[in-house]
Amino acid sequence: MSRARESYERLSIAMLATSPKCSQLDFFIDDELTPAEIEVCKTICSDCPLRTLCAEYAEIARPKAGVWAGKRYRTNKSTTKDN
Repeated sequence: MSRARESYERLSIAMLATSPKCSQLDFFIDDELTPAEIEVCKTICSDCPLRTLCAEYAEIARPKAGVWAGKRYRTNKSTTKDN
């Protein structure tokens, strides 16, 4: 099993016990986010109990879009950007 898959499984299991607020907001996984949406995401991520697991997964898997643990990922850029 890949490191990304293992990390995602840990995050998924944790989400069964704790439903993060981001799971109810579709724009967290969008490729194009407005500055206001990015700020909302960062605020929600800042006190999320799953932030560490989310960040671990994102650093390993490098998602193609959205905000993961307060960090923005995009397909149209080769690197991540903390907007």
